[in-house]
Amino acid sequence: MKNNIDFYQHYADADQHPKFKMLRVEYGWSGEGKFWALNNRIATSEDCKLDINKKYITATIASDLGFNLTEFKKFIDYILTECELIKEVGPGIITTDIIQENFERVSVNREKARDRKQRSLEKVLKGSIEKSKSSGERNNKVKVKESKVKETLFSELESFLLESLPEELKKSKENILSFYNYRMNNKVKNQKRPYETTAGINGLFRDLKDCLSAGYDVGDCCDIAIENSWLTPRVSYFENIKVEPINNVTKIKTIADREKEEKELFANRTMP
Repeated sequence: MKNNIDFYQHYADADQHPKFKMLRVEYGWSGEGKFWALNNRIATSEDCKLDINKKYITATIASDLGFNLTEFKKFIDYILTECELIKEVGPGIITTDIIQENFERVSVNREKARDRKQRSLEKVLKGSIEKSKSSGERNNKVKVKESKVKETLFSELESFLLESLPEELKKSKENILSFYNYRMNNKVKNQKRPYETTAGINGLFRDLKDCLSAGYDVGDCCDIAIENSWLTPRVSYFENIKVEPINNVTKIKTIADREKEEKELFANRTMP
């Protein structure tokens, strides 16, 4: 959420207010214009409070208002003590009642808007999961930012994964679930929790089916993807895997490799 405001409402009777009349007595109408220019700087500062302790800040503002540093300090002192158009909320930290009133109102509205959007996003995601369960439309895409989804929804997605697991992948269910939990609980390549939608989970199923079609063992694919910190067990990764990559992961074995080993082991056991 922003900590300042882009615009603010002025007082309707500002020009007739005694404080502004006092300002014009000393600085004329241009002085009132300089006050509103200063007010704009306060409005766009952090928490709508302007720190004028640093010399380069005051020098910049003074120049923008047509003052030198001495004149600027005199102007600040005058509108602070004589006109009371600004107030000090800390040593060298100034703001105005006009800005603070607007800032408080805008902050409340922003908070309400954020809460409404949060509730709406959660409702959309829950509705998508229920719709997918009842109608079989597993690929509905729900565009939800990961920071907006509550942790309580992840268990529902895990249930969806287990219930929707294709028959040919069920043999490696535990490995697939391990990979799913690894991606949901670890930040990989600055990306976290990719499976916040049913479409994301179906994407994982597609990658695993590709591995299976290429003759790889799905369980091994999931385990090696975890050990190598991959975003997904994509078949092209295994085709290019090195013999001795990071974490000493050896080249993945295909189903054909496993069947050959089993036959050799069986033959050795049956030999006299």
